[in-house]
Amino acid sequence: MQQQGRTVKVSVRLRGAAWQKDELERRFTAKGWILISCPREEDFPLDDQDDHAGTYVLGVIVRPGPERWDGREAIREVEGLADAGGFDLTVRHIQPGPRQREVLPKWYGYVPARIDSGRGRRWANTLARKWGVYDTGEILVGPLPLVHGHDVNSRVRAPYGGDEAAHNSRLRLRVGVQRRIQTWLVVSLFGACLCGGWAAAATSWWQAVAASLVALGFGAALFGLLRRSEASASFPAIVLVSLLACGALVVVGMIAGLGTVALVCGVVPVSHGVRLLAQTGARRPLLIAAGVALLPVVLPWSLNMGAVQYTFYGAAFGVAPEHMQVAQVHKAVASLSVLAVSGSLVMGFLAAWGYAVYYLRGMADRYLSPLLALIAVAALGLAWLVTVPQGPGEAGRKAVADWHRNRVPATYEGVTALPVCVTPLRPVAELPAYAQDVDPFKVYAAFGVVDGEIWLWDPDTENDFSVPADSLRALKAGTGKAGDRIPRSCTGK
Repeated sequence: MQQQGRTVKVSVRLRGAAWQKDELERRFTAKGWILISCPREEDFPLDDQDDHAGTYVLGVIVRPGPERWDGREAIREVEGLADAGGFDLTVRHIQPGPRQREVLPKWYGYVPARIDSGRGRRWANTLARKWGVYDTGEILVGPLPLVHGHDVNSRVRAPYGGDEAAHNSRLRLRVGVQRRIQTWLVVSLFGACLCGGWAAAATSWWQAVAASLVALGFGAALFGLLRRSEASASFPAIVLVSLLACGALVVVGMIAGLGTVALVCGVVPVSHGVRLLAQTGARRPLLIAAGVALLPVVLPWSLNMGAVQYTFYGAAFGVAPEHMQVAQVHKAVASLSVLAVSGSLVMGFLAAWGYAVYYLRGMADRYLSPLLALIAVAALGLAWLVTVPQGPGEAGRKAVADWHRNRVPATYEGVTALPVCVTPLRPVAELPAYAQDVDPFKVYAAFGVVDGEIWLWDPDTENDFSVPADSLRALKAGTGKAGDRIPRSCTGK
């Protein structure tokens, strides 16, 4: 009887006499091997010589085994047959056949829904069954031992041509509906707590309505990341987060809470787009993104321009950033805000690239590359616009207002508009033309000495000018502490 197993195609060469050829073919047939091709009759003539040669192509049947290579096992079978009969056989080629997986028939078992003993639960399940959302059971599919391993109450059905999805797609027989209901309960609870916190922090009804809409988007974005099977397991953590969110809204206020939640809602799609891009393993977008992130920071810093100081402080005085003496450590700290702006723009750029590559991967590069280059240029330009050419910030406007109220302004990121009185060390006529307007009786705002020049700001004309540092002496007008009164003149009047 033919032995069950895998078939390996083996090419062997026999060297011997004609009677050995006949004996070898008989043994091949006895072992159940398949003779695909045999030597020609003229290759083994009937004579006394034993140096004839011919090639066989056999279908060797080997025993199946997970840790056994079929080709090596076929060689062992051929070599064993050659040693047992004294044949001169040489294996020339091996071609293993395809592996056949063991396919077991699928049996169907029905697990009925659990019957609750509580009267209230039974009433709720009856009401849910009428609505068509009650889980009436579960279908188990697999080999017979696997199905019998569950408590199916002898409800086992033999394999048939029906589809399991046909059972699960029915309205009253959906699998895992209870788990889905638990997920929606968690989402509803979180949304209710979040809206309650916003309502407590809101000062008008329209703020509460806006907060409810943002809460709905936040819940959808947050729970879209959770699998249904994980929703019930993370129930205590979600309740705790919702309570903390309510407390934070009451403490920090309405606007700050809305901004935080809107930021979280924006991070979810951005992170998904970046993950899609990372899965492609492309390096070019990452290099472009690094340039977009670092250029608005590195370029002003390398040119001795404190972009943040200029944007939020120096622009209100009309003083260029390179004319303000700022320590490098303060520039580094101030540049972190620029890096944060650039980083957020870069994440948006990477997300756009990731979505474009994933959803438009069928398009030619000549259509996709210009689009991505345009996004990169737009991100870089936006990063530059929000950091360098932007108008004065609140800190700068407040500092100028303090000057007009004769108060010393506060220091911002290492920048100080220090009130000083200047005394020329040589006649004013000998000073450069641009420095001859110095008034020894007026209080100026000084931003330090830069490249041998002291830069002064005139609060009356709101113009800045420079004077050689070796041509005058600058002394503090008053104590120079923030909030102190500034003398009206250097004579103390």
